[in-house]
Amino acid sequence: MIRIDKKLEHALIVLSHLALSNQKKLYTAKELSAIYNIAFDSVSRVMQRMASKGFLVSIQGPSGGYKLSSDIGNKTLLELLNAITKKTINIAKCINGDCDKRDICNILDPVEYLNNKLTEFYNSIKLSELLYLKV
Repeated sequence: MIRIDKKLEHALIVLSHLALSNQKKLYTAKELSAIYNIAFDSVSRVMQRMASKGFLVSIQGPSGGYKLSSDIGNKTLLELLNAITKKTINIAKCINGDCDKRDICNILDPVEYLNNKLTEFYNSIKLSELLYLKV
């Protein structure tokens, strides 16, 4: 029913890899796309976006790459979702007002309530909880 966006999935793969690896080693989008068999363009865009939003630090130069930001643990899953997808959580069209049946809808309040609860839930999950779980 509810699925995570492909961009968010790729972002979590990158963040998880960086969190579980040696923090002194920098990784490029090319390396991570090869390791996880994900299209380079997708990994590159996600990593650039995360760097611009403070999730990653980008080091330029011949031996450059990306590493986790020092405050990654304070960021939430909702912040990552908003940064990567540039979208908010909307589980139904009616949440953003894009529904011609709003006037007669008998589930608008429950759907809005559920959407608010999901938003709260995503906001309550710190990335440190997700990234450092033992699998």
